[in-house]
Formats: sequence, C-alpha cells, structure tokens
Amino acid sequence: MDWFVTLVDGLGWALVLYYLVAALGALALTLIAAATLLRRRRAGEDADEEAFANPFSPAVSIILTVQDIGPDTGERIRALLGLRYPRLEVVVVADGVPEADLAPIVERFGLNPRLWIGAGLKTSARVTGCWSGRGLTLVAATAKNDTDALNCGIATARHPLVCLTRIEAVLDGSALLTMVAPFLDDPGRVVAAASVPRALDGSKVVAGRVTEARAPERLEDRRGALALLRRGLINGVARSRLNATTDLPAELSVYRRELLSGLGGAGPDLALRIHGSLKGGDGYRIAIVPDPIVWVPLGRSAHVVRRRSVPGPISLVETPWRLLRILAPWANRLLFVYLGLAAVGGVLALTGHDGVNPAVVLLLLAFAGLVPMTVTAAGLALEVLAFRHYDRVREPVRLLAAVPLHGGVS
Repeated sequence: MDWFVTLVDGLGWALVLYYLVAALGALALTLIAAATLLRRRRAGEDADEEAFANPFSPAVSIILTVQDIGPDTGERIRALLGLRYPRLEVVVVADGVPEADLAPIVERFGLNPRLWIGAGLKTSARVTGCWSGRGLTLVAATAKNDTDALNCGIATARHPLVCLTRIEAVLDGSALLTMVAPFLDDPGRVVAAASVPRALDGSKVVAGRVTEARAPERLEDRRGALALLRRGLINGVARSRLNATTDLPAELSVYRRELLSGLGGAGPDLALRIHGSLKGGDGYRIAIVPDPIVWVPLGRSAHVVRRRSVPGPISLVETPWRLLRILAPWANRLLFVYLGLAAVGGVLALTGHDGVNPAVVLLLLAFAGLVPMTVTAAGLALEVLAFRHYDRVREPVRLLAAVPLHGGVS
C-alpha cells in the first residue's frame, strides 16, 4: 500500500503549501491593519471636531435610492438630515415609485415642486417629478437598475463631495464628519473614502441611531458579524494602507463629485475604475474609515464586486489574493477528502502498514484552522481595543464564541 500513502501524503503537502501561503498573507494583512488602527486610536473624536469646526469642510450631498416607500422611510430620511455636519443636502431618488406614494414624504418635509436639472453626468433614468426644500431633494424617476438610479442622484447633487448610502444602513450621528476627515487630512491625495460596516442585528436602535451595540443573538449571525470585521478591519484597512483597495462597501462611501462625473458615475467596478483612471502610484488614495459609524442588517451587506481586469499598479497585491480566493473552495473540498483518506491510512497503520505522515496532518490543522481563527480573533480584538463601543463585556465574549465558525480566505 505504499502507493496509497505516497498519494495521500502528496495531496497533503500540496494543501499545506496552499494554506501556508494563505496564512502568511492573512497574518501580513493583520499586522498592517493592527499597526494602522492602533496608531490612529486617539484620532477619532478630535478629527470629528476639527471637521465640524473647519470652515473649509466641503459641503456633502447624500444620495439615497429607494424602490418603495415603507413605514420607516421618512424616519430614515429624517435621520440623514439630522447628521452632524456643517453643510449637507440629501437627495432621494424614488426609483419606480408612483407619485401618489410620495405624497406623505412631500407633505412631511414641506417640499415644493421644482424643475429637475441634472448637471455633470449623463443618466438614462427618466425623471417624472422633483420636489425640494429644507435641504432635501426628492426625485421621482424610472431607472434601468440601482446604478442608474444612483447616477440620477449624482447628477442632481450640488455639492463637491457625494456620499452614497443605502436605505437599510443605520448611520451614527457623526458619520459624515468621520468620513470627510480623510479629505481634510490629505486633501491633495484622497479621492474616495469608504466605511467598515458593522452588523446591526441585536443592537438597540432609537430614532434611526444605534444607541447600544450588541452582538447578534444567533450563533450564525455572530459568524456573519465576524466576517464583516475581518473583511473591513483587517483586509480593508490593510489594503487601504497599501493603496490596493478593490472593495468599496455600498453602505457608506464618499467620493469627489468631479471624479464620479469623469468616470461616468457609480457602478459595480467603481474602485477598479478609480485605480485605472488615476494610473496607480502614490498620487492618490482611497481611504478606509474603520470607525463604527454605519450598521447594516446581516444578509443585506452589499460590497461592490470586482471585475476581471486588475490595474497593473495594484496587481502585485490583488492578483495573488484573488487566486487564493478562487482556489479556496477547491482546497476546502480537497481538505475533507484528504482527512478521509488520512483516516483510512490510520486504519491501515493499525494492521501493520505504513501510515500517512502525521506532520502533514498537524500542519494542516495549524494553517487551515488555527491561523484563520487567530486572524478572526485579532479582528475582534482590534475592534474592542481601538473603538471600545461595546457597553458590556459580554458582547465581545459572545462574538468570541463564534470565532471557531469563521475562517479561510476573506
């Protein structure tokens, strides 16, 4: 049975190589993210106050698209208008909503009809009505898709910074101040800023604001909360530090309006189009804002997907990681096959035949299990140490209990 043992050991060593590379990459991103987060630990509130007091803080247009008017739509709009920021407007694009259904919003906010004027960006959305007043503009339109509706809102916006968000996202009262801070800190380079969403499930919400952060009740939901932390606090922050950001969360992001107009508007490949249009290098930066300022229901988090092409300047970071992601499902399946074959080898060893190499089994357990769990736990530890927004110790402890359920390449 030597051929069997040789085959199993060969498969095992191939898997060890894959998981070793994935583990080293994850650990490298974790170290970069940890250094970045701990270095800016004291900057949060000071940066917000500076942005609020700074007379040069650029005005912001918040773009929100809705496909229907629900019972809490008015409350969500009111929460956006109540964000703490010197100068802002809210543009709501009602995509495919009958004008009769918009009457409660028009009446509640005292809006007046006006002529819709789009500038700086072409959109194929057909505008059927427009109302404005008190910092709010409501546009009734029929768009081909959500991207087209967003571009209609961008064309309506009047201010130099454009903030894109979603109706289900719950924003902290100082979210805009925190998001605009990178533009003030590095005005010559920062062209976009994106948030790190947290799981809303289980948290207490009052008047459109999270008043108490809590861990989700279901164990599976806690696993999802950890996935958001690992993707944002580790991968997102580290990639931003390397200027290799390719995922822009749709829950909350801010862009220079002239940049979006030059790119033809929003879209599913926006980050890569930014890299491609600015030709890479150190002349620009996409900032990731790690602060807990936006919360989203699990299952509704909508990170922008990547397309096939990756601009050359960021390919050294992105291409190997993308290859690991592509191989991850196959590697995970082969891991279970290997463990089954190794168990058969163990039975053969009891009958006097040579067994599989135990070192391979131990290495796989370390690289495929312990390292991913360590990285996920590190993301949770950074969340607690850097932001301390959990009022009760039991909340991070409950999240910690879900760490064994989350691992692999994120």
